[in-house]
Amino acid sequence: MLMNEYTRLYDYWLGVICVVDCRDVNIMSFVSKLKNVMDLRNTMSVVLTGYTMRIRAIYVISESKTVDVFITLLKQVLSQKVGERIKVVKTVEALHEHVDKDSLPKDYGGSGDKTLKELNETYSNELSSKEHVEYLKEMLQAKTDEKYRMSDKYNEEVLGMPGSFRTLSVD
Repeated sequence: MLMNEYTRLYDYWLGVICVVDCRDVNIMSFVSKLKNVMDLRNTMSVVLTGYTMRIRAIYVISESKTVDVFITLLKQVLSQKVGERIKVVKTVEALHEHVDKDSLPKDYGGSGDKTLKELNETYSNELSSKEHVEYLKEMLQAKTDEKYRMSDKYNEEVLGMPGSFRTLSVD
């Protein structure tokens, strides 16, 4: 969520390609720690609709059949559109067929000038900077001021909700 807030402040989402490396992950341990799949779905809902992130693709790097089963279950929780964008690739070389090397860090054979560790340090420093923390505090204080909400009883009784509406006549 911190990264989403940062991107909202300084950038524009044209679409995101996610790469999830599960080569060294014990997927059964991960799944057993996942308490509630609906929490994952709700988080995805906030990211996709609240932050209007457009996921172009999600590539999962793994040779494990267990990961294939988990991805199949995950697709059931997500929308069909997002589920279709999740692909499992067996190797980093197979990832290069789908993702441009210019977009990948050195660790994944990309032509980027930084490693994942360097990128992580850069983002951690930026996200914990005084300016960004102050911005997050300001965003936490943001809310609707109910005193400006219209309370017109006529619209509420006739149209079902307050507000100004135009009448539409259909012959």
